[in-house]
Amino acid sequence: MFEFTHINDAEPYLVDTLSGDRFLRSAGDLSNSSRFVAPYPPEQQPACALVVGQVARDLAARGVTACVVDAYDELLASLDEQGLWEMYEQAEAGLDPKSLADALKDSAGLSDGRYAARFDGRAAETGADLLIVTGVGAAFPVIRVHWLVENIKAAVPVLVMFPGAHNEMPDGTRSLDILTAPPGHGGGKYRARNIFDF
Repeated sequence: MFEFTHINDAEPYLVDTLSGDRFLRSAGDLSNSSRFVAPYPPEQQPACALVVGQVARDLAARGVTACVVDAYDELLASLDEQGLWEMYEQAEAGLDPKSLADALKDSAGLSDGRYAARFDGRAAETGADLLIVTGVGAAFPVIRVHWLVENIKAAVPVLVMFPGAHNEMPDGTRSLDILTAPPGHGGGKYRARNIFDF
C-alpha cells in the first residue's frame, strides 16, 4: 500500500499508476473492477484540486487523456439547466436537511440516470482514457460515492477523489467514511478499490 501524509506527496504515484497499462486496461477486464477511490485527509481538499490538475497535465505529457469532472459542479449545472437552483436556494431555510437532499436528488435525476449520464457523456465526448471525479465532499450528502461508483457507466476506468478514510473494520469489511464521519459510518458495500492499494 502506498502511504502519504499530504496529498501532494501522492502525485507521482498517481501519475505512474493512472498511466500504467494495468490501470488503463482495467475497464476491459470483466473479472476486475475499474472503479477506484483515492482517499485523502478532508482538510487537504484545496490542495487536492491542485494535485488533480497537475496529474491531468502529467498524464497528458505521457499521452494519456484524463477527463476531470466535478460532482458538485455537475449537480449545480443540472439544477441550473432546469431553472431550479434559485428555487432551492430560497427554500433551503424552510426545509430540514434530509428533505432538501431528497428533493435535490430527485431534481438532479439520480433515480432516472440523468445525473450519471453527465459523467458518461463528458468522458465520451473528450475521448478520455480515464475519468477523474472530484467535488464529492461538496456534493455530499446529495451525491454519495457508492451511488456514483455503481451508476457511472463510462467505458474507461474511473477514479473518485475521496475526502475521507478507507477503514478496515474488525469484521474484515471495509468502509469509506467521507469527511469526518466516524469509522464504519460509510458502510462496506463499495465496489470501488483503493487506488493506493492497486
